[in-house]
Amino acid sequence: MKRLALLLFLAFPLLADAPEATIKYRSIVMKAMGAHMNAMSMVVKKQVSDRSRLPIDAEAMRNLSGGLPALFAKGTGPDVARTAAKPDVWQRWPELQAAAAKLERETLRLSQLAHGKDARAFDAQFEAVNAACTECHQQFRQQN
Repeated sequence: MKRLALLLFLAFPLLADAPEATIKYRSIVMKAMGAHMNAMSMVVKKQVSDRSRLPIDAEAMRNLSGGLPALFAKGTGPDVARTAAKPDVWQRWPELQAAAAKLERETLRLSQLAHGKDARAFDAQFEAVNAACTECHQQFRQQN
């Protein structure tokens, strides 16, 4: 119940904002998530050897992934303004919520592993997070 209250609290300000502002904010959050994923990817792919910052990026992903559906308020779709979100976001709302919940679970696990010493487990979980992102984007994001 507390979680629902938190989500409603987070979503309420977005309902009052101009659709264009909400879309821009959503885009910025998604780009921030992409930047953290790209940074971790360089480590996982062994292009960068320093793993000391992985907990920072993993925690950022965990924090940013929480409550993602609230960023897709009604009236912020492609029928209103330019956005990368497909109309399917609002037409298949339960599926979007499930995809967001999956990402939230996967990033929680990633942040837990980032504080440990098992690099292989972290790297495998990074791939699980990446797969959750890709799956959601394939379903709900316009391809450029």
